[in-house]
Amino acid sequence: MIKALFFDLDGTLLDSTKKVPESAMAALKKCREKGIQIFTSTARSDRLNMMLGWTERENVLFDGGVFCNGACIRMFGETRYIFLNADDVAACVETVNRFQDVHMSLHMEDSLHAFNHELPREVWGGWGVTEDNMIPLEPS
Repeated sequence: MIKALFFDLDGTLLDSTKKVPESAMAALKKCREKGIQIFTSTARSDRLNMMLGWTERENVLFDGGVFCNGACIRMFGETRYIFLNADDVAACVETVNRFQDVHMSLHMEDSLHAFNHELPREVWGGWGVTEDNMIPLEPS
């Protein structure tokens, strides 16, 4: 008996316009009716409502998910993050700063984000960030 299903988003559950097609919505609803829990599994942040414009239409279908390549898990109303230690982050930042064309995003506690390059305002929604949850990432 299937108790839960996990779905990747990009190239799997989402169509080319980054929306959940009606056919997938219908299939997910049928799974829910059979008592199967539905989860996302993605490299994306857990703020899909901001990143993809999800509304209650999509959110109601999911019981949680695995986000940020496994660094964030949301289920049963609880969200947990696994963060790298400060020394490892500093080493990553130092390495990335050697290369002008390499972009880095750090997802931190309290849903804060830091970028090593200025993020143009027009792409904030795609990253799920606002002016209130971005902090500067100073070169080390």
